[in-house]
Amino acid sequence: MISRFRRFVLEHRLFEPDDTVLLAVSGGIDSMVMWDLFQRAGYHHAVIHCNFQLRGEDSDGDEEMVRNLAAERKIRFFASRFDTSEYATAKGVSIEMAARELRYDWFEEVVAAHRFSCLATAHHRDDLLETFFINLVRKTGIRGLTGFREKTGKLIRPMLFTNRKEIELWASENGVSYRHDLTNDET
Repeated sequence: MISRFRRFVLEHRLFEPDDTVLLAVSGGIDSMVMWDLFQRAGYHHAVIHCNFQLRGEDSDGDEEMVRNLAAERKIRFFASRFDTSEYATAKGVSIEMAARELRYDWFEEVVAAHRFSCLATAHHRDDLLETFFINLVRKTGIRGLTGFREKTGKLIRPMLFTNRKEIELWASENGVSYRHDLTNDET
């Protein structure tokens, strides 16, 4: 998987070898495997984590695990806590949309303030397929049906070369620790 990861980064020119990439790490399996691959590939990186305070102690546990691993690996770490429910109510949007707006606005601020070359999210091929079907149901038209790309401005998706099954296998075979978010099991 590591050689496919490196090849994907190179083929899609996601970043230059000397660039420092900011990794969005939730603590879930996808982002933790992405972080593991960046570590193994020797790419320069820092980690950013959002605590949306929606799952009580579970949210805090996610943040603590990511923070501790960053400290252990001596990786620059950024974290922020958001009152997502209050934001959603004030803006009249869903919790999911509130979390999305809060995280991407903050990500942009941190990327600019610390001059990171780009921000990496752990979207993989299964996410692409899911997005396609969601957009199909929403009748977003041709543009919406294309899903998302490997690179959009400073946002990169270096995990689009793989799927959830391969991610789970990698985590299992390589001892990648992660936290399971029970809300991901809901439809």
